[in-house]
Amino acid sequence: ESCMFRHGKIERLSNLIEAGKKPPYDEYIKFMSGEIDPPIDEEETEKLIPRKLEAGELKKEDFDIIICSPALRAMQTSESVKKLLETDASIYPSKYLKGINVPTEDITPEFYEQAQDINAVRKKFFESLLSGKKVDEDIIDIFKRANRFLTYFRRIKKFTAKKSLFITHGIFPRFLELAINHQVDK
Repeated sequence: ESCMFRHGKIERLSNLIEAGKKPPYDEYIKFMSGEIDPPIDEEETEKLIPRKLEAGELKKEDFDIIICSPALRAMQTSESVKKLLETDASIYPSKYLKGINVPTEDITPEFYEQAQDINAVRKKFFESLLSGKKVDEDIIDIFKRANRFLTYFRRIKKFTAKKSLFITHGIFPRFLELAINHQVDK
């Protein structure tokens, strides 16, 4: 028993990206490669959490422990959830839930300038990742991390009745879902 969702909105970056606009090149490249870890937009994130409650995606009684990525934005989102839901759930960062640093060498300033919108840039990032380029992990490494996380999670579930809320990044839950659907020892 657990639920998972993405960290809150990132200051400046999230609003630009959601509007289909390109953030400043240097800032976006540093963010995607993991060089910078920007904070969340607290005001926007504090609006997001009640929307998740209303949509039934998050319920206070569904968890009593929060396991999150060690990234600042995931830690801050965890703190916001804890505060807004007035829960005493413990927060534990886990390296298994860390973000995926995307290779940036194909995103030259020239390409970025000429790209129609941020979606074209994101597509190029993921093409690089899928073609085997990497910063610290390739797609096989990420899939293996998702499988190790499932093993870790199953082990701790044997020793606790606590229900977990996982706060991670946009791409990793897709790998986790893939790992869940393809595990041999379900």
